[in-house]
Amino acid sequence: MNIIVVPVAGVLTVLPLIVAGVPLEVAALVPVPVMALFFGWLPHNDVAYDSTALWTHVASGVRGLPDRLGRLVPVLLVAVPVLAIAVPSRSSS
Repeated sequence: MNIIVVPVAGVLTVLPLIVAGVPLEVAALVPVPVMALFFGWLPHNDVAYDSTALWTHVASGVRGLPDRLGRLVPVLLVAVPVLAIAVPSRSSS
Protein backbone atom coordinates (compact mmCIF):
# COMPACT_ATOMS: atom_id res chain seq x y z
CA MET A 1 0.00 0.00 0.00
CA ASN A 2 2.89 2.36 0.74
CA ILE A 3 4.13 2.01 -2.83
CA ILE A 4 0.81 3.15 -4.26
CA VAL A 5 0.55 6.12 -1.90
CA VAL A 6 3.91 7.58 -2.94
CA PRO A 7 2.79 9.01 -6.33
CA VAL A 8 -0.34 10.40 -4.69
CA ALA A 9 1.71 12.00 -1.90
CA GLY A 10 4.07 13.49 -4.46
CA VAL A 11 1.24 15.13 -6.36
CA LEU A 12 -0.52 16.28 -3.19
CA THR A 13 2.56 18.27 -2.18
CA VAL A 14 1.75 20.73 -4.94
CA LEU A 15 -1.63 21.80 -3.53
CA PRO A 16 -0.37 23.61 -0.39
CA LEU A 17 2.30 25.32 -2.45
CA ILE A 18 -0.23 26.63 -4.95
CA VAL A 19 -2.52 27.82 -2.15
CA ALA A 20 0.47 29.59 -0.55
CA GLY A 21 1.09 31.47 -3.79
CA VAL A 22 4.07 29.60 -5.21
CA PRO A 23 4.04 29.84 -9.02
CA LEU A 24 2.78 26.67 -10.71
CA GLU A 25 6.04 26.31 -12.67
CA VAL A 26 8.01 26.13 -9.42
CA ALA A 27 5.46 24.00 -7.55
CA ALA A 28 5.45 21.47 -10.39
CA LEU A 29 9.14 20.74 -9.72
CA VAL A 30 8.47 19.41 -6.21
CA PRO A 31 6.62 16.07 -6.73
CA VAL A 32 9.39 14.18 -8.54
CA PRO A 33 12.09 14.62 -5.87
CA VAL A 34 9.52 13.90 -3.14
CA MET A 35 8.48 10.67 -4.89
CA ALA A 36 12.11 9.65 -5.42
CA LEU A 37 12.84 10.28 -1.74
CA PHE A 38 9.87 8.18 -0.62
CA PHE A 39 10.67 5.37 -3.07
CA GLY A 40 14.21 5.28 -1.69
CA TRP A 41 12.96 5.29 1.88
CA LEU A 42 10.50 2.39 1.40
CA PRO A 43 13.14 -0.39 1.39
CA HIS A 44 14.65 1.10 4.53
CA ASN A 45 11.30 1.04 6.32
CA ASP A 46 10.55 -2.45 5.04
CA VAL A 47 13.62 -3.83 6.78
CA ALA A 48 13.62 -1.49 9.78
CA TYR A 49 10.03 -2.22 10.79
CA ASP A 50 10.11 -5.94 10.01
CA SER A 51 11.10 -7.67 13.22
CA THR A 52 10.96 -11.04 11.47
CA ALA A 53 13.75 -10.19 8.99
CA LEU A 54 16.58 -11.37 11.24
CA TRP A 55 14.72 -14.47 12.36
CA THR A 56 13.90 -15.40 8.76
CA HIS A 57 17.65 -15.64 8.10
CA VAL A 58 18.29 -17.59 11.28
CA ALA A 59 15.43 -20.07 10.88
CA SER A 60 15.53 -20.66 7.12
CA GLY A 61 19.18 -20.16 6.33
CA VAL A 62 18.33 -17.59 3.62
CA ARG A 63 21.25 -15.24 3.13
CA GLY A 64 20.69 -11.50 3.52
CA LEU A 65 21.38 -10.45 -0.06
CA PRO A 66 18.60 -12.53 -1.72
CA ASP A 67 16.17 -11.38 0.96
CA ARG A 68 17.01 -7.71 0.44
CA LEU A 69 16.85 -8.02 -3.34
CA GLY A 70 13.46 -9.69 -3.01
CA ARG A 71 12.25 -6.77 -0.92
CA LEU A 72 13.43 -4.31 -3.60
CA VAL A 73 11.49 -5.93 -6.47
CA PRO A 74 8.03 -4.48 -5.63
CA VAL A 75 9.46 -1.01 -5.09
CA LEU A 76 11.42 -1.14 -8.35
CA LEU A 77 8.41 -2.40 -10.31
CA VAL A 78 6.50 0.74 -9.34
CA ALA A 79 9.28 3.31 -8.88
CA VAL A 80 11.06 2.86 -12.20
CA PRO A 81 7.99 3.39 -14.42
CA VAL A 82 6.63 6.24 -12.28
CA LEU A 83 9.93 8.09 -12.21
CA ALA A 84 10.62 7.28 -15.88
CA ILE A 85 7.40 9.10 -16.75
CA ALA A 86 7.74 11.91 -14.22
CA VAL A 87 11.38 12.92 -14.65
CA PRO A 88 11.37 13.64 -18.42
CA SER A 89 8.03 15.44 -18.26
CA ARG A 90 9.37 17.81 -15.56
CA SER A 91 12.72 18.41 -17.20
CA SER A 92 11.13 19.44 -20.49
CA SER A 93 8.89 22.09 -18.90
